[in-house]
Amino acid sequence: MPRGPIVMVAVGNFLTHLYYSLSEYTGGMPRSGHYVGELSPNYPLLGLVAHRPAHGFELHRRLINELGSIWHISQSQAYAILARLERDGLLAGSSVQQANRPNRNEFRLTDQGRARLDAWMMAPTVISPRALRVEFTTRLYFLSLLHPEFLRPAITDQQEAMLVVYELSKKTLVETDEDNVFNRLAVALRVRQLASLTEWLDDCQESLRFYPTSQTAASRSFPTFALAIN
Repeated sequence: MPRGPIVMVAVGNFLTHLYYSLSEYTGGMPRSGHYVGELSPNYPLLGLVAHRPAHGFELHRRLINELGSIWHISQSQAYAILARLERDGLLAGSSVQQANRPNRNEFRLTDQGRARLDAWMMAPTVISPRALRVEFTTRLYFLSLLHPEFLRPAITDQQEAMLVVYELSKKTLVETDEDNVFNRLAVALRVRQLASLTEWLDDCQESLRFYPTSQTAASRSFPTFALAIN
């Protein structure tokens, strides 16, 4: 994966996600253009196909085995999503013959699908507990499989975005009038959430400190990701 174009995408996405994170955590979310994140099972399925072309049953099985604490979709839902991704030109299916069994449809990633997946993997996640638990953890998993050299830098980028929002929220708490009890309670909760998320990102960095940084070594490890919190 060429670093130049990916870094440019990452910078643009970083600024966008930071803007919406700041908006959400300072009460200034715009009325239009609301960023809702990419909490979509499209991406884990694209990532699994990018790692190894496969048919629908195997992809669903891998999703359950490897990311089952994060994503909960049925086999029929997985098939419907794969069909839609194929219609959208992100996947291409081909019929594979099987002895004494019906042919199966094996999926591979198209160039368009790979570009979409790479852009998503390199984009910092909007700062909210659910987005970090679902989207960010999934991104880390596929970076570990497909681009392990970007794994720890992705965590560092997320930590930097978190620090900006955390410091601003602490400043907001200090500046909120003590007589404004309910606003202070809300901001105080926000600060505690951000402190917890900051600690979790530190745990991510520590847990992956010795993780392989080459794709060959990472593919041999083939981890089941366990950093998500329920």
